[in-house]
Amino acid sequence: MNKNQDQPNSPLDPTPIQRIESQIQDKVNAGYTAPRGWLFRDLTFFFYTQPSESEGDEQTRKHIRFRLAQNTARFAGAQRAASLKDSGITHIVIDTESSFSVDLSSVRKSLAENLGKKVPHIVSVDWVEECWKHGTLLDEESKFEHPFEIL
Repeated sequence: MNKNQDQPNSPLDPTPIQRIESQIQDKVNAGYTAPRGWLFRDLTFFFYTQPSESEGDEQTRKHIRFRLAQNTARFAGAQRAASLKDSGITHIVIDTESSFSVDLSSVRKSLAENLGKKVPHIVSVDWVEECWKHGTLLDEESKFEHPFEIL
């Protein structure tokens, strides 16, 4: 019996997931297209939305794109932050189809309270959808930043 079989997680015998990740990364480095499930890998999203007063069918339909963007991001490897104070947030995704106006100044103020932290990109659901459509990360600073009404 191989001594590495006794310790499957030893440094000499990486877990199957690590081996698969390594093989995929080698292919990507060689010029192959990364799998869609890796599109948002190593990114952490916070999905910014106001709590709704009603959770009926109409409200659910109204935010379907936002919910689909959340699912797409999760499928494509993004981590999901629970609050704006979580460290490591790389992108804040704003619900542009809701009935409220986004108060970007309060979002930025909340971010500024975490001194020393890199300021995340603020993007819309459109950015998530377009990245998925094209199979690559698109420039956050172009047409996807701040496409919403600012108070």
